[in-house]
Order: sequence, then C-alpha cells, then structure tokens
Amino acid sequence: MDNVLLKEYEVALDLKRPIPMRSFEVVEGDTGNRITATLTDGGEAVDLTGYYVMAVFSTTAGISVQSPEGGNLTVSGNTVVMDLSPDSFAPGLVECELQIYSSASGEPTGVTDSDVLVTTARFNFTCRRAILNGESINACPQFPLLTQTLAGIEQAEEQRQTNEAARQSNEDLRSAAETARQTAEAARQTSETARQAAEAVRQENEAARQTAEAARDTAETARDTAESARASAETARETAETARASAETARASAETGRQTAETARASAETARNTAETARASAETARAAAETARVTAENGRVSAETQRAADFSEMMASAGAITGSGAPTSSTVGAPGKIYLDLTTLRAYVCCGETGGFDQREYVWEPISYRREWKPIKTVTLTEDTRTVEFKKDANGNNFSYDELRLTIRGAMTGGSAVRLYFNTELMRGMSFSSFTGVNVSDMTKCMAQLYCRKPFDNFARVDKGNGGDGSGDGISIAKNVMTAYLWVDGITKYTRFCVEGQSTSVKFKTGTVFTLEGRDLD
Repeated sequence: MDNVLLKEYEVALDLKRPIPMRSFEVVEGDTGNRITATLTDGGEAVDLTGYYVMAVFSTTAGISVQSPEGGNLTVSGNTVVMDLSPDSFAPGLVECELQIYSSASGEPTGVTDSDVLVTTARFNFTCRRAILNGESINACPQFPLLTQTLAGIEQAEEQRQTNEAARQSNEDLRSAAETARQTAEAARQTSETARQAAEAVRQENEAARQTAEAARDTAETARDTAESARASAETARETAETARASAETARASAETGRQTAETARASAETARNTAETARASAETARAAAETARVTAENGRVSAETQRAADFSEMMASAGAITGSGAPTSSTVGAPGKIYLDLTTLRAYVCCGETGGFDQREYVWEPISYRREWKPIKTVTLTEDTRTVEFKKDANGNNFSYDELRLTIRGAMTGGSAVRLYFNTELMRGMSFSSFTGVNVSDMTKCMAQLYCRKPFDNFARVDKGNGGDGSGDGISIAKNVMTAYLWVDGITKYTRFCVEGQSTSVKFKTGTVFTLEGRDLD
C-alpha cells in the first residue's frame, strides 16, 4: 500500500456543536479520498471502543451509509477513519454525521442489539465533477458509429434470446403433450378391459333377471289373491275397531267425570281442613295475644303506679310542693322551688317572683325531660362522597324532632374540616375545623358523634365528640370535644340535616356508615 496515492483530510468533530473547519473538495468518481475524524465532547476526547459507528452522507444524489462491515470505516479510540466510497459523495454540497450505537445491557455486536443512539454534529465538504467523465466521450468523432454498432449488436442478441425462449417453450409443450397422450392411452386400455368384464357380468345378470321376473309374475298372482282376502279381513277388523273405539270413548268420558268430581270433593275437604286449622291457630294466637295484652297492661299500670309513687317520693324528699293541678301565678313558692302536679305527675320549677309584698306573683315553668332516641335513617356509602343529606326517614317520610344525634363510623380523605346545615338553611352552616380528630383506619370504629340540641332563642347548639373506639352508641373515650352554635332564625324543630366536606377535596370514604336518630322533649 506504500505506492497508493491518497487525498487525506482531517476533521475535528464534536458530539453536540459544529466546530469551524477548513473547507475541502473532492472529485466525483475518485476512490482515494480518506477522512480522519477526531471526536470530542465539549473539548474532551470520546472513547469509541466497543461502540458501533456508522457514517451517514447526504448528497445531491441521495443518502449513503458507510459502516465497519463495508471495510471502509475503522474506529480507534476517539478517531474514525473513513475511506470514502464513490457513492458517498456527488457533485454539490455533501453533509456528513456519525451515528454511534451502544447498549445499556452490555457491549453491542451490531446495530440490531443496540438500544441507545447518539448522533454527532455535522460537517460538510464539496464535490465537483471531473473534466473527463461519462459525458466526455460524446465529443469523439467515432462515437455515432460506435453507438449504432452497439445498438445493432444489442438488438440481434435480444432477438436471439427471444427465439431461443420460444423454441424451448415449444419443446416443453410437445413433451407435455406426449406424456398426456401416453397416459390417456393407458387409461383407455384399462377402461376397455373393465368394459369387457362388465359386459360378461351384465349378460349373466340379464339371464338371472329373466328367471327372477318369471318367478315374480307367479308370486304377484299369488299376492293378488292374498291381498283380496286381506282386504276383506281388514274391512271386518275396521268395523269392529270402530265399535270398540266408540265404547272406549264413552268409558273414558265417564271416568273423567268421576275423577273430576272426586278431585273437587278432595279439594273441598282439604280447604275445609285448612280453614279449620287456620281458625283454630288464629283463635289460639288471639287468646295468647289477649293474655299478653292483659299481662302487659297490668304490668304497665303497675309500673306506672310504681313510677308515680317513686316520683312522688323523690319529689317529696327534695322538698317539692305538691298539689292537684298546675301551679298558677298565685301559687306560693321561691326561686328554684319544685312543684309537683299529682294529677299529671308533671314537675314545675319556680323561676322567680314579681310584684310587691301584698300583690306578689310567682313564675312557674314546666320541667322538660327527654324521650327515647328513635332511628331515622342509616346510610352506608358505596363510593367516596363529599355530602350526606337526610331529607326523609327510612320509610320515605318527613321527620321532625326536637333533637338529633348523628353517629359516623368510618374515615375521611383530603382533610377533616366539615360544615353542618339544618332544615332549609343551606346558605349558612356551622363549621368544625378538626371534625374527625384522627382518621381511624378501622371502618367499624366511631369516627364522630354529633348531638344537635333543641334550638333556643334562634340558636342551634351542636356538641361533637370523636376519637373513641366506637363501643356502644356513643364514644367511649372522647379525645376531641367541640361545641358550636348557629343562628337558625325561627327553627324550633329539626326537619332536615346535612353534613359535607369544607372543600371538594374533603370526602367521606367508601364504606362509612351514617346513623341519624331523633327524639323529642316532653
């Protein structure tokens, strides 16, 4: 290789940005061009050992690629040596960039197993046409004669190839036709042999058929005679069968009527027995119920009597004033003094006295007591929900109570601040900034319990406790107790209740159980 003359060019190439370089020019068709590219990354040399490198050229004739498989691209350290292939450049501007393939799982052996591609910045050079090229021969005096001679040779060769193809095709057709003729002749001879054997069998069969036909004629005559006798016997049988069928129909009708009557009788007897049993059971139940009612009534009267006696004794021990009928303004008492109406067992408290010494009047107010809690409705969430509202009870009816109690077992997401609304007051509500205290993960635990007290002087009071373990109806350990008041503007009873998250992000989790109860004050 020492006597080979090469044009060698050196190029400084960076991964990310073009580097200014001296322009150079190659000549179309030359095979002795070599480019040595030194690769850096921000001035630091890039070691290409173990990577797969390809050089991609963009020319006026299209895109060309040089790779190690072609033997005209080698890599050493951060240097790439490219012996330019003539199809890698064409007259005009030529642009080049390097594509470097590597693999995250190890050293690649080619492009197919590489999953990481890095492309360098571009460099370019120019290409010009040589003075002596494929079009230069047009200037020679012998060119027209040479062109005509070549055209004649090419035309004669094409005609020879066409004739040879036609001859070969005809030979193939003739050989195929001869093969088909021989096959058909063999089939004909086989068919003729089979025909002759079949003809012999046919003649034997024909003789047997004629013999059988004579026997058939004889048998047919005998059959006609027997058929006449059979027809006569069949007519007699049909007459007898018709008579039998008529008799059977009459018998079946009579049997059906008997069975129908028997079924009706049995059904009536069963219904009678059932009714009698039901009557006896009802009578027994009625008697038992009456006994239970009498017992309960006796117990109620006895309990009521005992309760009245206990109440009277309790009031007497407390120094209460007793009398028949409700106290009036003239009933003498003192602030805080208790008065007991023995006719209704209703207690009153003296709230004060007015007037002078001779015209003193006393103010008595009845003492209210709370009745038992009654269930209104229980709701179990089937999805995360921000707002839970109670408008009707479990039976779809309106409700109205002096006080409400809401028990919540479950958890919240997105925060713990909620707002409460009563009746139609959806524009105003009271807020609890730390409603749950802690978000319990056990959905069976009691998260919070609200007591909505009877509205007083246009204010609703809500006592809230939370953080216990949910034992019983209340919270066994109230870790977070809060009280809030809301101006309710004339509301005397609760007929509607709503609890919702302070913002759209605050929601009660799926599975949370809400139980609303109500009670009145007597």
